[in-house]
Amino acid sequence: MSLETFWHLQAALHARLREHGALTALLAAGADGLYDHVPPESAFPYIVMGEMTARPLNTQTDAAYEVDMTLYAYSRGTGMRELKKIMSACAEGLQNGGINVAGHLVVLCREMESDTRLESDGVTRRGRMRFRLIVEPTV
Repeated sequence: MSLETFWHLQAALHARLREHGALTALLAAGADGLYDHVPPESAFPYIVMGEMTARPLNTQTDAAYEVDMTLYAYSRGTGMRELKKIMSACAEGLQNGGINVAGHLVVLCREMESDTRLESDGVTRRGRMRFRLIVEPTV
């Protein structure tokens, strides 16, 4: 997977989340509440595209990649309810929809792990979701 394709994959994941109305309805800025760099003064709640790691799964007949991708959700709602609804909508949006990447096919996107915590400020809640993707080049 070239670095250019790696970027296109992130853009495709971002676009898929922006298109998922059940998720964007929960974010303060709607579809504009998905970031890979959070602007100062951003309204809560929002989502941040986090780390991505790609590993080749090359065999004699395949040139696939396994990709780990992390999303972070931030909320200042009372309790964890708002945060967990956002996390659920993220998982639903990524696992139940086509993710189009030029020249590649995402054959699997599954949530592997998630956790929540109260940040040290005592007000902000953060959710972390890790997804596993299998990406193959189209022939």
